[in-house]
Amino acid sequence: MHSHLKVVQLITNIAKDVLVDVLKCRLPCANFGYAFNGMKNRILPQLNNHGRQLLYPDGSSYSGDLSDLDISLIYTILRNMNTITPQLNGWGNMPKDTDRSLSANIDRIRIFKNNYVSHCSNLSLDEQDFLQTWKEISKCIIELGGDDYIRKIDSILTTEINYVMEKQLCNTIRRLKEADRQNELNYNSLKEDINEIKQHLRTTKPPTVTATAFNGLLDSAPLELRIEGESIPLVEEIRKRTDNLSSDDMQITFAKEGSVIIGLKVSPSALYTVGNFLGIIDTLLSKILQMIENYGNGHTTRIVVSVNFMDEQNGKCLFCKFPPKNNRMLVNT
Repeated sequence: MHSHLKVVQLITNIAKDVLVDVLKCRLPCANFGYAFNGMKNRILPQLNNHGRQLLYPDGSSYSGDLSDLDISLIYTILRNMNTITPQLNGWGNMPKDTDRSLSANIDRIRIFKNNYVSHCSNLSLDEQDFLQTWKEISKCIIELGGDDYIRKIDSILTTEINYVMEKQLCNTIRRLKEADRQNELNYNSLKEDINEIKQHLRTTKPPTVTATAFNGLLDSAPLELRIEGESIPLVEEIRKRTDNLSSDDMQITFAKEGSVIIGLKVSPSALYTVGNFLGIIDTLLSKILQMIENYGNGHTTRIVVSVNFMDEQNGKCLFCKFPPKNNRMLVNT
């Protein structure tokens, strides 16, 4: 039993700590409550009651130092930040053995936690299984957090588990099992809501003015997507990597230096649905950000992104959706 409890200790203490460090690196401003509020629409539906009260207390914001978050909650936040490249098999899946990327190791810790803590019914490991499991988890932790974690891992391995520690670890297992049960119930409820929405959309009449009709009423809107900051890719490289993105909804009209300024023409049908428009911008930005050196390796690059609606005749900005002076984006590569 103690071999299994050591694995539980390694996961719930050291592996959790390394995920906290990863999250802190991606939120360098240290105003965690402000950052979580910006993600609220994405992550709130995925949280159980405890997670909601912790991150979004009534009438206030999160004010902790991240140490009070468990692995499941940290995983949800990291996955939904949209600044970490998904592993080869995609978020939420078992990574390939050869994939040692940041997201692959984050997923591995989630899987270790599920297998040995939340969903485990047998609290015993034979010596061979223990050593192999310990090796795999340790490798994952060190790849995420560096050699500083070696001493912490060795300390747990060589420290005997006394009665008090055993009781605490058993309580941790029970608490995480219950938390994951609540997460599963919440997930099933969310799934039902999505199915209801899909069913409603199938039976709802389309709007009287369709996107196609809307296209006939207006010309395409000229825009400028401006990207300023550190390690911005060369325009020539951007041209090569974005040639295949032009479509009926968006055409790239030019790209020039001086930070990076990309001219776009967006169809009225894309503007007609806000989600389509944001999806177009998100796709283009994702392509560009992946060109930044060390993207996906946990480094932080500061850039400013602005989308300006232009007057086609005189080139003046008619409306700045995201004013560059006020909208600073942290892109964690």
